Amino acid sequence: GLSKQRNDRPPKKTTRSTASCTKKEDVFVALWHFDKVLLQQYLSSGNDTSLPKMIDKKMAIAHGILGADGCYSNADIHKQWNDKKKIPILESEHVVLVPTFYSVTEAFNDIAKATVSFEDFQLVRNAETKLQARPSIRSSTISLCSSQDCNGQSNSLISNLSNSKKRKGPTLNMDSVRSIQSLPKRQCTEYLNTLHSSVDEYKKWASTEINRLNEKADQLDLYERLLGEAQVKNKQIELERDAACKELKESNDCKFDEDDILEKLKRMGGLNRISLVSKNGVCTDPNISRQLYGFRDFEFCIDFLETVFEIKYEEPIQSTISAGYNKGLTDIEQCLLTLVYTNTRWGYDILGLMFGVASVSTVGEYIIKWMPLLGERGDMMSSLLMFMDEDSYETLEPKSYKEVGLRKVGALVDGKDFLTETARVDRVINCAQASNKMHASAFRILTWSLACGAVMERTAAFLGRASEKGLMNTWGSLGRLLFPLLYLILGDKGFDNTAGCYTNYNTTLHPSFLTNAQFSKEQVNHNIHVCQKRYSCEVVYSRVTGVGKLSGVFRKEWFPHFESLVGWAHGRANLCYGYLQEVDKD
Repeated sequence: GLSKQRNDRPPKKTTRSTASCTKKEDVFVALWHFDKVLLQQYLSSGNDTSLPKMIDKKMAIAHGILGADGCYSNADIHKQWNDKKKIPILESEHVVLVPTFYSVTEAFNDIAKATVSFEDFQLVRNAETKLQARPSIRSSTISLCSSQDCNGQSNSLISNLSNSKKRKGPTLNMDSVRSIQSLPKRQCTEYLNTLHSSVDEYKKWASTEINRLNEKADQLDLYERLLGEAQVKNKQIELERDAACKELKESNDCKFDEDDILEKLKRMGGLNRISLVSKNGVCTDPNISRQLYGFRDFEFCIDFLETVFEIKYEEPIQSTISAGYNKGLTDIEQCLLTLVYTNTRWGYDILGLMFGVASVSTVGEYIIKWMPLLGERGDMMSSLLMFMDEDSYETLEPKSYKEVGLRKVGALVDGKDFLTETARVDRVINCAQASNKMHASAFRILTWSLACGAVMERTAAFLGRASEKGLMNTWGSLGRLLFPLLYLILGDKGFDNTAGCYTNYNTTLHPSFLTNAQFSKEQVNHNIHVCQKRYSCEVVYSRVTGVGKLSGVFRKEWFPHFESLVGWAHGRANLCYGYLQEVDKD
């Protein structure tokens, strides 16, 4: 065992150094080169910024940095021997803490963070230094020059002052004022001139600094004023809220009757269930009523819904609905909610919030129930062709048509493409949506309207790739285009040669095609008359797109309701407007 200990001892020095020992400068290593366990163990307090050179082996094992899973191995162990005794004894084993971490990514990240922290620290130190800047006179222990090198000493002093980069103020490198006075007159004058220029320079800097600080002070005053105004406003809002809560509490304590509470809710305004459904709520404004429900007169809207759907109007008594059987919205409220859905692009959540319905699925059930009913009633009001006879056409014939010789005009036909979002899940539908008129995805319909502007027939909605003549052939094959004999149809050039689509082969009158070098006088007059009298069909489509959902791009989640929306829009066009062209009452 003794020999083993002697063999384990480090070899003794065989030579003796005779060179003089020189003191070496310290070298610093960045802390991110060391394991994070060491940094957390020794630098967690934040006061110390250095690591020990070595730690005890047992402590290293306890920290988990020595061994297979650690960053140090047996090669890093330093064995300390006790040579004072006759038999060498292993006194202790320590682990030398050498840098082990060399991750380039971590190094760049730490350097970037340290750079930002250092820049922030420098900004703070610079600000503190500027605030504490004062003119100072610093003295240094230098000996006065002799008469032989006096000029050289003076020149060096002056150059040092003029080349100084410090901006805190002038600096005198002399022991005292008496030392300055002891200089020769010429040298003293040069020194004082240099000192004077330094003082002027400091004054300029001080003036600039004062202006900058004044600007900062003005900004702080502005921020303080704005903050004060915001605090006053917040305090006022809190007072109003407290007053409203107090009033509500008093109303509950006093047990006002329901009529008084409802009257207060109506006066509060805003879009809630009571103000939206009540006849003296927010919809007394014609513009609000038109934007939400599509009717300028809200009372007329209520009467219309009661007559058409055979439902009864009831004044709401609660701003929200409660759970339970027969505790939801009434039929008239459900219908009004669906009308708001047709005229806005809002989602179910907003509609539920307005009408006091917390569940989005409940709002969807209301719309699924009432949207087909609205579309059906709209088609009833706009499908008039089967009820028309020759006497009806003559009665509704506009006076302006008679003046230009356009007699026996049965209808005006025109097509309309509604822009839609593109269906991406089916390639066939994707291609079939392409419209050659809009150069985008669309739905296409045809509409026949009387010369006075009333809608009398429309096709169902088709995908935009179907041509207008194709739609007309399909609709005519179903026997839907039954006009009296010898009556004309006004249309554009796209409806040329479509007489075979009508049951009685009604001719389509359209602007002339250019067959010669130029239009003749008769063709020009004919085109003017036909085009001027066809403007009413364009106005019909502007009324149809007055329904908010049909204006703009139609979203994919609305596709199931498109047919119902188009039917309701055509029916509303006949309901809410009068004649577009004056009818001859004689």
